[in-house]
Amino acid sequence: MPQLQLIATADHSVKFLSTAMGRDRIYRFIQFYARYLVWRLQKSGGDKDTIERLQKLGSSLAQTRKLLSAGRQLEFLRGIQKVLSVKDDITRLTAIVKNICLSIWLTYDFLGWAHTAGVYKFDSIKDINKRGFQFWLLALATAILGNAHKLRLNAIKLQLEGKSLKKSPKDETSVKAIKALKSERSKLVLATVQDSLDSLIPISALEYINIESGYVGLIGAITSALGGYTQWTSL
Repeated sequence: MPQLQLIATADHSVKFLSTAMGRDRIYRFIQFYARYLVWRLQKSGGDKDTIERLQKLGSSLAQTRKLLSAGRQLEFLRGIQKVLSVKDDITRLTAIVKNICLSIWLTYDFLGWAHTAGVYKFDSIKDINKRGFQFWLLALATAILGNAHKLRLNAIKLQLEGKSLKKSPKDETSVKAIKALKSERSKLVLATVQDSLDSLIPISALEYINIESGYVGLIGAITSALGGYTQWTSL
């Protein structure tokens, strides 16, 4: 049995690593954790050579992820097309705004990569980076609002199904519906926590709130792990 579990885990790991999202979550975790380690070492007077290597690692991964994300705008535009048929107005509107903002954010991100890589030098690179963070923050805020609305709808449905189950305790349909709704609620809560933590990254970059670099790195590492967990369980 342990051997079979090991084989199953290995197969699942291969499937996880074969997805672009799975690999990106790993790269992102290393990128932000390296930022956290740099902060810790600088605070404690760590080895300068180690600090420099970690800084280069984090910077290199950040640039690589920006390049690999090029073209994902089509994915988000496709996401808009999918939600157009959603009947609930708030769910549809928040999903549309979120996907538009994510698409614009990645476009600015790619321009930032082109500047750093030397493909093309922009005189207004600071404004480009700032606008990118602003659209990312707007996308996260919209996602949080959308999830809050979905959680409210989920609670209403759970309440109705609970009443139905009390009337008919052996009703398999209600039992399955409640199980599915609870699973949906867990996913929504996790997504809301992840987006809420992630929002602190652009908030810090835009200097709306002063957050130390190490804490930003730790937040990014945590949300990367949460994103990796979500991707792992979805396969």
